[in-house]
Amino acid sequence: MYAAIAIPGVNAGYRTPQDEYGIAIGKPSLIPDLKHFATQGRQVNICFDQDNKPETVQRVRTAISRMGRLLVNEGCSLRVIDLPLGPEKGVDDFIVAKGQPAFEALYNTAVAQELWEIKLFTLLTYPPAIAQNHRFR
Repeated sequence: MYAAIAIPGVNAGYRTPQDEYGIAIGKPSLIPDLKHFATQGRQVNICFDQDNKPETVQRVRTAISRMGRLLVNEGCSLRVIDLPLGPEKGVDDFIVAKGQPAFEALYNTAVAQELWEIKLFTLLTYPPAIAQNHRFR
């Protein structure tokens, strides 16, 4: 059994104080409702909805990094679960379509936030425009 906390959007788990012009004037912090669960030694897994639009993917990755660091600062052990690309946008859709065993397999592939962030550096930033199949000369 898994306990899940849904947040309405990738940036809804934390707040950054802003002035009347929308400029950040302080450091981000977890929202009180989430901070209540962020206890020393608790394992937290982040599994946000997946999207294939590059700008959305980047916003999700940034939110995972920010919220993840805030949870780690509270003493949590953080892992990231990446949903595979497919018609299932969220983890709930994934479980309904693929079943609990498929989610458990996905859950078991979750990686620590540090490793997840390192993995991001190995990904292509843009999809390839052309493919070449010629020997280098």
